[in-house]
Amino acid sequence: MNRHQILLATLVALSFGISGAVAGKRTLQLSDIQTLAGKELSSVPFRGLRSWRSVDDQHLMIEAAPRKTYLLGLYGPCTELRYEIQIGIKQQGSMLSAGFDSVLFPNSFTRTAQIPCRIKSIQQVDTAALRSLEKRIRTE
Repeated sequence: MNRHQILLATLVALSFGISGAVAGKRTLQLSDIQTLAGKELSSVPFRGLRSWRSVDDQHLMIEAAPRKTYLLGLYGPCTELRYEIQIGIKQQGSMLSAGFDSVLFPNSFTRTAQIPCRIKSIQQVDTAALRSLEKRIRTE
């Protein structure tokens, strides 16, 4: 994979403050995240994936560095995304670019072949405001 980096991350739910859906409990929604996200960016510096979480089958959030959280929109739907515990990021160089780079996840049947979902959009999320909102939702 010349000039491509494939970074794998294992989902660590507690490290990214994920609260599971419980009957009657409000959970973080795409609309909540979008209110905390800035304008769309064509590319961002990216040297590794600290953690991630699926939002729906066309969006995920990644934490690329402390206090650097991004909402990625994907060309999709990427139906496997909601159920994966491991993903990869395929990028060229040290930048993550919308329209060119992809999120990869193992094929659920073979577990060897990787299914790509190309990144459609990148938005930086206000990490402090996100943590505050997650805390408020957990206590509701």
